[in-house]
Amino acid sequence: QKVESKISNFTIPATLGQQAELILTAKTFKTLRLIVNENSGLDQKITTLAFPEDQKRVFAFAYGKHKTSDGNKENNGWNFFDAVSEYKRLGLLAKHNRFRLTSANWNANGQFELSPTYPPYFCVPASLEDIDLVKMVKHRSKGRIPATVYMHPVTGATLSRCAQPMGGLINKRLKEDERLVEAIRTANPTNSESIYLMDARPFKAAVGNKVMGKGFEDVSRYKGAEIEFLKIDNIHKIRQAYSRVFEAVTCSEEA
Repeated sequence: QKVESKISNFTIPATLGQQAELILTAKTFKTLRLIVNENSGLDQKITTLAFPEDQKRVFAFAYGKHKTSDGNKENNGWNFFDAVSEYKRLGLLAKHNRFRLTSANWNANGQFELSPTYPPYFCVPASLEDIDLVKMVKHRSKGRIPATVYMHPVTGATLSRCAQPMGGLINKRLKEDERLVEAIRTANPTNSESIYLMDARPFKAAVGNKVMGKGFEDVSRYKGAEIEFLKIDNIHKIRQAYSRVFEAVTCSEEA
């Protein structure tokens, strides 16, 4: 998460030259402190390796290539997760036929077609065709159309996730998007009359995004829909709050 370098306060042998304290902070707030030569450039080297411009240069890819060099598929971490088996386990691909697995996001050349942040396969209502999904891409931020990710084992109610619609100030609409949300609602066998839209943002932030061509759903266009704003600030505010809490609970009594 963060790489810092500062002059060290530690007492070290003069023969080692000017020393710097290198502080590595992980996302879990685990901290590693290293005493290194000030001119070693280690901080820049670690930063380059930890946050490369090409994601395939991160350690996971290099390590994975090494582990699978013997041709043993069991060592290939990319094979540990099977999307079809997982969706079957969740009950989304059961005999009820209310949902299906779409491969519209993955073409023959191994490229993402709909959204680069979505997996090659994900679940959508069975009543929607892939051509409908393609039309919806431009109506959702970064192409993140509603994708169903969970089904309750008893009630059959589902949880879907997506990005904000690109409605803008003129509140543009798209019938395919409205059909998809309706299909998710009617696929609930225990309450097909209602669907709840949970927007994690504060209402003011959602309104402000309309100026940038984005926004939130107009529930008058989505039958049976209710929307609630959860008032969670953006990731930067959340990270700052988390950091303050961490510092408060880990500081020494003298501090």
